[in-house]
Amino acid sequence: MKRAFIALAVLFGIATAATALQQSQVPGKFSIPFANNAGAPYINFPIPTNSQIGIVNCRASLTDGFPPLTFTPQNAGGCPPFGADFNGILKMISLWSQWSGAGAAVTYDSAFSASIGGYPKNAQIANASVAGCYWISTVDNNTSDPDTGGSGWSASCPGGGIGGTSTGAANAQAVTTTPFALTSGGLPQTGTVISYTVGAGLGNTGALVLNVNGIGNKNVFRISQLGATLSVGGETNPAQRVVMQWDGSEWQCTSCKVVKVGQLYEVTASSTTPDPGTLFADGSCQAQSTYADLYAVEGTSYGTCSAGSFALPDARSNVMVAVANQGSNGTSTNLSLCGNQTTLGGTCGSDALPQSALPNTTLSYSGSASVNVSVSGVVSIGAGQGSHTHVPAAGSEFFVYDTGGPYAPANGGYQGITTSTAVATLPAMSGSFSGSGSGSGYSSGSTSSLNGGVTQTVAVPPVQFIKKAVQL
Repeated sequence: MKRAFIALAVLFGIATAATALQQSQVPGKFSIPFANNAGAPYINFPIPTNSQIGIVNCRASLTDGFPPLTFTPQNAGGCPPFGADFNGILKMISLWSQWSGAGAAVTYDSAFSASIGGYPKNAQIANASVAGCYWISTVDNNTSDPDTGGSGWSASCPGGGIGGTSTGAANAQAVTTTPFALTSGGLPQTGTVISYTVGAGLGNTGALVLNVNGIGNKNVFRISQLGATLSVGGETNPAQRVVMQWDGSEWQCTSCKVVKVGQLYEVTASSTTPDPGTLFADGSCQAQSTYADLYAVEGTSYGTCSAGSFALPDARSNVMVAVANQGSNGTSTNLSLCGNQTTLGGTCGSDALPQSALPNTTLSYSGSASVNVSVSGVVSIGAGQGSHTHVPAAGSEFFVYDTGGPYAPANGGYQGITTSTAVATLPAMSGSFSGSGSGSGYSSGSTSSLNGGVTQTVAVPPVQFIKKAVQL
């Protein structure tokens, strides 16, 4: 009896003082379990769970261990423990030690769960169908089966969800990733994250569906000021690495840009089609059901169409400015003719330029001869529009000093030439301004050629035509 327990003490290394554990001091592993080759009658394996008292006296069990009779001297009616029991219990223990030493995991065991009253909180067991994934109990006394959708378990797949390159079509892509945990319904656990590279030519041009690991096509959502909204095009691009997260029913693209639905932006001047996920801002009518996100943002602010439709903003040949709400006629730095315009999408037509913004006007004459010109007369100009040189009204005279030629006066000197070009041929203006100006040039020819060559020159900034698109 004493020799048996001394042997146990030596085997399990019972010590009187604690010893610090270090990586370099990993104990030897069981390459084979204790009493691996012991056969009957030298091993009792497995040790029975129920008490053996009254069945086989002095036989060990998981209920009693070694029964009381094995602690009683034989001369007092006791009996020694069975050596086969020692071999059996040590084999059971060393088998689990071998299993753990090999890094092996265990799966859910309903009988074991029932015998211990359920798994404790933070217990970790392997996913029965997906290698590399685990279930972690979030509650105590957890008897539910996580592999069949049992509650109280959280999925963990370290490194799971990393994929290669997607295949399929631009708006219906498929990808295979490293395993991730599935629910009993065959769908990913909520919060599952995957990443993959978009295949060549597979940038989506419309609403995107994604099939990951064969679970079926699921919608892809993007992030906007409206929250998670269905993808519309342009969210993924070829060779782009994207990250998706499962929200319980759909994939959300967490790596895609955050879009501002309704935002206007300029597109390439040579573009004949709008970018994916956008429409040209051309004032056209669109179906509310087709572009529900955009309609939710702008409504009918830019025009009323037929029932179930709405108008896009029209940026064609329009200068778009911020809505005015600063007063009945604005301020000196704002467009005055727009007044107190507070209607989004409203227009106010053209606007008068201030005096300082009007360019100077010059005259040009055709022909070639030395000419000294002085001009006088009344010119019709908008009141307060600045100092300009304009052609005088019809009937005014140019005085030309000509020293020779067929049109020279007999006495050689000034000759009066009456202009036939009326102010009405120039841009219509209102009000009047009296002034005079003079200049010199070189001209020759008939009086009619002098009069007919009068033009007005106004400097204006260059205009470049572009296109604008609205974000869906």
